[in-house]
Amino acid sequence: MEPDRRKFTLMGLVLALGLAVGTVILAESLDASFHTVDDLRAFSPVPVLVSLPQLVTRAATRRRQWRFGLTAISAILGLGLIVGTSYVAIKGQAQLARLYEQLQHLRQ
Repeated sequence: MEPDRRKFTLMGLVLALGLAVGTVILAESLDASFHTVDDLRAFSPVPVLVSLPQLVTRAATRRRQWRFGLTAISAILGLGLIVGTSYVAIKGQAQLARLYEQLQHLRQ
């Protein structure tokens, strides 16, 4: 009896998502930086004398857009790789075996 590949794929997806969420939660809990003046005021009784606003330049805006684009492309490619690999694992075993045999035949 063969193992149910759909269950394994679903379990792998759930475990990967759980690991990703756990990593984000761990990273946020280990981050000890202050992101706003209110965070600093809540942490320390010492008054905040100066708060510098974030300076946004054109170069910084372009860099942020470029990173967003790369992140989006990476996410789409990663999702495509996951879907393609899952399809081959579930449906394409026979096709993969035939392709392997053809490649072996060509090598000889």
